[in-house]
Amino acid sequence: MEIQTVVTGMMGVNAYIINGEQSNEAAVVDPGADADRIIAVAEQKDLTLTHILLTHGHFDHVSAIDGLRAHFGSRVIMHAGDAEMLTNPAPDLVPIYGYARVGKGADVFVHGGDVLQLAGLEIQVLSTPGHSPGGVCYIVERNIFSGDTLFQGSIGRTDFSSGNTADMRMSLKLLKELDGDYTVYPGHGPATRLEVERHANPYMVD
Repeated sequence: MEIQTVVTGMMGVNAYIINGEQSNEAAVVDPGADADRIIAVAEQKDLTLTHILLTHGHFDHVSAIDGLRAHFGSRVIMHAGDAEMLTNPAPDLVPIYGYARVGKGADVFVHGGDVLQLAGLEIQVLSTPGHSPGGVCYIVERNIFSGDTLFQGSIGRTDFSSGNTADMRMSLKLLKELDGDYTVYPGHGPATRLEVERHANPYMVD
């Protein structure tokens, strides 16, 4: 498996280009902005971004969708719980510098427990609401793309209109109880290890 990280937009969202080592097809997780940069990184590796995997629907994670669709014909995958956010974002999540809505909604909706076969990879979907109703993590081999559920030493906010603290606690418990260790690729900030977060992240320790 190959992973390319592109830090995008004013909010510093990590967009991850992922593909199997024998595949020229790839997926991108959370293309937050800067579609031209994401396209350039993919094409340097001779990759076609056939799919867009969204961990959730907040504006800072989705703003490059239209550009990638126009260039590659990418199909957008997300949980139905956040579907409306693509075309009708919550007012308290739109910053004063403005936001361009996504042209159309998702192409495919997933649920926890689903397994996707794309880009030469097997991708497991883990439902992790809390930061948003439709939050998910994607598990690929021993890697977790955690969006804004789990960060190094912290977690995603739950004080937005779309957040829920009780749901977040359950989602963190689900991650904590996964068997073994994983590399965690969050929506913002550096990668970490699940085993480190189990013992050092104050939101996971208790």
